[in-house]
Amino acid sequence: MTRKIFACLTALMISASMLCSCSQSPSDADTDGAEQTQQSSGAENENLTGSDNAVLEYLQRANKLSYVELSIGGQTVRLDMNGAAYIELNTLNCENDLSVSYTGHEDYSVTFAGIPLAAGETISYRVPRLDKNDTITVDVEDSLNGGKKTFYIATWPSTIPGYTIVGQSPYEGDYYLTTMSSSGQDNIAMKIGQDGMLKYYFYNPSGCIADFKKVNTPDGVRYLLFSTIDSRYYTKGCSQHGCYIVMDEEYREINRLFMKKTDHVPADDFPVDQHDCLYISDNEYYLISYVDKNVYNIPDIIAHKANGTLVTAAVIQGIRDGEVFFEWDSTDYPEFYGLSVDYNDYTNRSGIYSADYMHINSISLDPKDGNLLISCRNIDTVFKINSQTGDVMWKLSGLGDEFGLDESQKTSRQHYANYTDLGSITVFDNGNANAQTRIVEYWLNEDGLTLEGFKEYKIDGYFSFATGSVQRIDNNSDVFVIGWGYRIVGQDGTNSLYPQFSEIDFSTGRTLFEFRFEDPYISTYRCVKCR
Repeated sequence: MTRKIFACLTALMISASMLCSCSQSPSDADTDGAEQTQQSSGAENENLTGSDNAVLEYLQRANKLSYVELSIGGQTVRLDMNGAAYIELNTLNCENDLSVSYTGHEDYSVTFAGIPLAAGETISYRVPRLDKNDTITVDVEDSLNGGKKTFYIATWPSTIPGYTIVGQSPYEGDYYLTTMSSSGQDNIAMKIGQDGMLKYYFYNPSGCIADFKKVNTPDGVRYLLFSTIDSRYYTKGCSQHGCYIVMDEEYREINRLFMKKTDHVPADDFPVDQHDCLYISDNEYYLISYVDKNVYNIPDIIAHKANGTLVTAAVIQGIRDGEVFFEWDSTDYPEFYGLSVDYNDYTNRSGIYSADYMHINSISLDPKDGNLLISCRNIDTVFKINSQTGDVMWKLSGLGDEFGLDESQKTSRQHYANYTDLGSITVFDNGNANAQTRIVEYWLNEDGLTLEGFKEYKIDGYFSFATGSVQRIDNNSDVFVIGWGYRIVGQDGTNSLYPQFSEIDFSTGRTLFEFRFEDPYISTYRCVKCR
């Protein structure tokens, strides 16, 4: 080997070494490498022979990266000329224009969905639809080596389950849901159009997601979903710990919501619970968390540890302009200990969980007075909290019911309590006491603590022992969107035809819209409809 070729080889080896050790983009790294090669070899390159040039060209090819990187709506996708041709994304939508750009060696040319794309250039592209049979083609050509490869980006990846629909809803709006199953398939959020078409998906490969919803705020449309995070903080209560991701109208992340350190929360950025949050604006929202603590105020008539009982407190924080302006901790109200009907071993002797005696699972606002409506599964109770003082204003259902409900009107392990436009309160009653799930609606005289009206809506035999949601969507007819929650499917197929969510007109007895996953073992955490 001539001295000139040895100099070129040395320069290219130095360039490759620096390329591997620096955190530069591929295009920047290639440029730096080329500059170093030129500086190292100097004028010697001018005197290379034909065979020397062939060797140099070979070394240049060997030094070039074998891939380009696409940015699609903020997601980085590596297209490897020696790798797989089929690509799946973790999130995609067909509602907004996506910005697409690529970085890579100048010898590569890229054509995205038929559109030529130069390195460093950004184009806009809208996916026509999300469909199992549709892909986005990306052609990558290597002008130096003469290679060419076509990549296929799935618009409906294998991670997103298929489904069937029956009917067509006459009510405007899209359906928002997240999945859950005994096999751990609790990491998918989906937005389904009024026509049943998939419009958006989000897949979390590393953890759970829940409570996907749209909120119309003074700051614009916001999408929220809960995602687990890797945190040093954990709870012995029955809860997932993570944060709420806030996205703008184009699904771009703009914030992450955590609890703040106070006397009731041990640290800043403490994880929130997955069950619910109340988002009013970018500057004001309520979060809930499950916080483990030893308590010493359990009444003596309840068996408990003498030196402190480990319980999981339900903690609510109202945050405005980055500061906590409201906080409520269930352990400050010892009357709740005796109302618990589940996960209430205050001796800490049984089970793997602490005394998760409350298990808060929904928070909403009374639009008339601005106070908070709370559902807690393990006390079978919906109750109202004064948002100024934290005082418990009243309790509905459960052992501490203050409205004179008879047993047939009480809930059992209920979820998702909300005020309607009619002034009533709707609740998804899981019905664990008699294995019959139903929707219940209450009309209350809150000042006089009396029940003025009650209705129940059910489908005989439907039973979901956990999670679930309900929305009244018509003020003139009894039309509800129901997310059926976590229901058990038998090995013999029993209950396999239960829908994951329904839109039902109970006034006429007609089902307007039904959604079923192809895999009957997948359930939904909630399903809500938003316009």
